[in-house]
Amino acid sequence: MTGHELRRTATGVAFVAPAGIIVLLFSFGSMVVSFWVSLHHWDILIPTRPFVGLANYREVLFSQDTLFWVALANTSYYVMLMVPSVIASAFFLSLVAEKAPVGKPFFKVAFFLPSITPVVVVSLIWMWLYRFDGPLNSVFSAVLYPVNAVIGMAGGAAFAPPNWLVDARTAMPAVVIMSAW
Repeated sequence: MTGHELRRTATGVAFVAPAGIIVLLFSFGSMVVSFWVSLHHWDILIPTRPFVGLANYREVLFSQDTLFWVALANTSYYVMLMVPSVIASAFFLSLVAEKAPVGKPFFKVAFFLPSITPVVVVSLIWMWLYRFDGPLNSVFSAVLYPVNAVIGMAGGAAFAPPNWLVDARTAMPAVVIMSAW
């Protein structure tokens, strides 16, 4: 390696080093500290924190408490819905944006908008959309009105719009849709 190439490499490393240190410190450092905490009996009210090794893991995995397994199932369900939907929608939207003869600035703004919109604002808007008397259920009611009229004449039970964030069947898909946005 020549002196010029060595200087260029050293310059590149010098520019990347602060970001690399921050990633190591806050990402991997927090993982190491979390693992260290998990190996101790940690109680906020008691100042001593004795080392218990893998006992905490054994307690979670093999106890009769099913809360861990429910949380693991919910997380797996969320990931199985979220990852494919985000990848498919990103791929589709990038194809549409690339092939669009007009409106490329609109697509750029539309893609960047979720990044700059505060999470609280997005959450409030989605909670409003998902309300039982919100706009999403108003559209469903309008679409289902003719169906319910036919079912009502036949003596059957009418379809009701879902209570999105309360019903166990629709809560997770509603959260995935909000997150994928």
